[in-house]
Amino acid sequence: AVRRQVEAEVFVPLSSVLDESLRRDLAEEETMLRASCAAARLKTQAALGIAPEHASPSKWEAAVYRLATVGSYTLPCDRLDVLLAAAREIPVIFAAEHKGEEVLGGDDFL
Repeated sequence: AVRRQVEAEVFVPLSSVLDESLRRDLAEEETMLRASCAAARLKTQAALGIAPEHASPSKWEAAVYRLATVGSYTLPCDRLDVLLAAAREIPVIFAAEHKGEEVLGGDDFL
């Protein structure tokens, strides 16, 4: 609760200045990241290094959807919550799609 209040009182008023500065300084990196993400969306899971036994028939749709919402949040703590929720979603999806045959470990996740 305190963290959220501090972010609301400090980060939000400064966010437009920070955004402008970061956009200017990181514009090239942002463009490259967007291009890389767009290219990754077109690749198969195997091409992305996901082993066949770990591939998701849904292409990790629920986790991808959660990640797509991160930009709709302003506070860093809210964005972190979305990232953590997406990370937690991956083993849930895996377990549901693989009927508990195997557990997705930390090394598999990376």
